[in-house]
Amino acid sequence: MGYTHYFAYAPQSETFRANWLQLRMDAAAVMDFTKASGIPLGGSDGRGAPVIGEDLILFNGRGDETCEDFRLELDPDRLSPSGPFVWGFTKTAACLYDVAVTAVLLRAHVLMPEVFAIDSDGAWADWLEARAVNQALFPDSPLPAAEPFTDTTCGPLAARH
Repeated sequence: MGYTHYFAYAPQSETFRANWLQLRMDAAAVMDFTKASGIPLGGSDGRGAPVIGEDLILFNGRGDETCEDFRLELDPDRLSPSGPFVWGFTKTAACLYDVAVTAVLLRAHVLMPEVFAIDSDGAWADWLEARAVNQALFPDSPLPAAEPFTDTTCGPLAARH
């Protein structure tokens, strides 16, 4: 058991594909911001550098501050058998890199709420740092006024597709 964040997205949708480049650039800004704040980030296994490639956003904590890696893919090979969605989760165990994970998830949801759903073991109040990062980096993008969490296995996202 651990502190986990969940997400579902429709990578083949026009909305997701149209926003992918922006999400990659914004994820890079989030990582730079969090690293400059003293939060260690690494590659998938906590060593090396985070990856922001043409088709992948991938990072973890670093050293003793690792848990599960965070991975978003443009063309994942694990589409749901019930539709065009990919479900994922990242267990951060409340390590320092949790703020980078939640800030990127929040940014993805703000950019494309109709095709990117988020949920968390934590409450909206636990995302204060992620909200602060988003407000600092993207001041012209309003954040959700209320908790944006939804059951990522069904609900509004699935009903749209």
